[in-house]
Amino acid sequence: MNNFEFRIILFAFPFIFLCNFISHSQENYRWFGRKYALYVSAGYMNGKRLVSGLEIYPKDSVNREIHVKLEILENWKIVDSAAFDLYLDTSRLEFIAVDDRKYEAIQYRSKDNTVRVNFEKPEKHESILENGMEWVYWSCNYATVNYASTYNRFKKYRKVLKVYYEK
Repeated sequence: MNNFEFRIILFAFPFIFLCNFISHSQENYRWFGRKYALYVSAGYMNGKRLVSGLEIYPKDSVNREIHVKLEILENWKIVDSAAFDLYLDTSRLEFIAVDDRKYEAIQYRSKDNTVRVNFEKPEKHESILENGMEWVYWSCNYATVNYASTYNRFKKYRKVLKVYYEK
């Protein structure tokens, strides 16, 4: 093996590992697919029924950026809504607490860090259909919405609308 062939091999190794890493990281966050996901939460505040919905739209194919539409209904009438563009934040490990159990979560946050949405870490499910084709889907059952202390707009709903459930 001459010196030129050895240099080509040394150059190709990092590229191969990079391609392998990108393909695995793309697979890890593809649970929203090409459509939207819906999460719902409900509760009572001052004798009125509150229902809130989170519509999640992926903005890219690997779910690194999502668009979230939040609507809050009081006695089935919209009282407030907002929309946010959120970005995947992998800088720390997050958890969601539901019924005294902790679930590992991934976090999306706004650029100014005023809104954060945590989703239960997606689980991959695989099954073989009758025709022999493999069907793969991801499920993510829980979500929480957190607001910065300076963001007062939805602060009053925080204690009532604690956990959102995928629908």
